[in-house]
Parts: sequence; structure tokens; C-alpha cells
Amino acid sequence: MSGLSNFYKAMITIIVDIAIVICAIFAIVFIRLNKNSSPRSAARHSAEYIERMADAKLRAEQIGDKEAVQAIFEDRYDELVQQRALKKRASTMPTKRECAVVAVAHGFNISGINYRKNIAKYVGTFEGYLTPEPTNQFDKNAIAIFHNDGHHLGYIPADSTDDIRYLGLKFPIMIYGEIVCDNDDSHRYFRGTVYIKNL
Repeated sequence: MSGLSNFYKAMITIIVDIAIVICAIFAIVFIRLNKNSSPRSAARHSAEYIERMADAKLRAEQIGDKEAVQAIFEDRYDELVQQRALKKRASTMPTKRECAVVAVAHGFNISGINYRKNIAKYVGTFEGYLTPEPTNQFDKNAIAIFHNDGHHLGYIPADSTDDIRYLGLKFPIMIYGEIVCDNDDSHRYFRGTVYIKNL
């Protein structure tokens, strides 16, 4: 009798285990099925959402916006609105040239001026031009500054050469500027600023 009792207990245990596994499988399936239909899907079928889409469809039809009408029909109107907002934001951003115009309006310091020869001769205002120097061993993007008489005065600072190129002007680029000399007890120190003409 005890053997039969043990058999029944074993069978009950197996049945309970199987029932637990089946319940777990149903729970997983139920969660996955409802994952995509939770709040966003429910919101899309709410009365408020339907009313909003109806208003949007009416406005789109009134102005002949076929793309919006199609997006509403395909239930992707919100995505279309987001895409249009991003495009509008991108179109209002300044171009590289517009940024460059603002940057160069303040002029450029003459880099390396104190390493050039006979700079004292050029103290004061002057006119000159810019020209690229691709053979420069230190910076292939270097832009050199020359006086109109051909004397090399220095360079555009390395962090500003892209601004010059973004302007889209053809080299040589005409400039004007000023060089000043600061004297102290030990030596003379030159500094200069250049501006692009007719910008």
C-alpha cells in the first residue's frame, strides 16, 4: 500500500511541475504579446489620439499636404512631424561660410612675425595679400601673409586657416593691416593684425 501511495505522490509532483512550467510559458507569451500594445499602442487608439489625427488630417487636406495625409493613414504622423522639425532646425543653422565671415570680421593676429627679418621697416599700416604655403614643413595648411612689396610678414594662426578657406575666396586674398612695436628694456617685440579686404 505504501508503494502505491509513493507512486501517487510522485505522479502528483510531476503533474504539479508540468503545470508550473506551462503557466510560466503562458506568462512569458502573455508579457511579450502585451509589451508592444502597452502604453504607446493604447495611446494610439485612445479617443484623444483619434481626434488629434482627425484634426491633423483635416488641416493637411486643406493645405494639400499629401505626405502628411499618407503618414496619418499609415499611422506614422508623429514620426513625420519629428523628421520635419529636425530638417527645419538643420536649415536654420548657419553655414560654414557664414560662421567664417563672423570669425574673420575681427581680424587675425600675425603669427611668427617676430621671426621674420626687417619687420621694423613695416611698422604702421600696410596692404598685402594671403597665399597658401602647401610646402610648409610644419603645416601643409599654412597661409602666409605678405606685404604688397613681396616681403613675408608671417602667417595666419593655424587654428584660423579653415575660416579663411571656408570663405571660398580665391588666392591671393587681398588684405590690409597694422604692425606695431612694443619696446622694453631688453628687446623690441612686434605684433600685427590683418583684415580681409572687401569681405
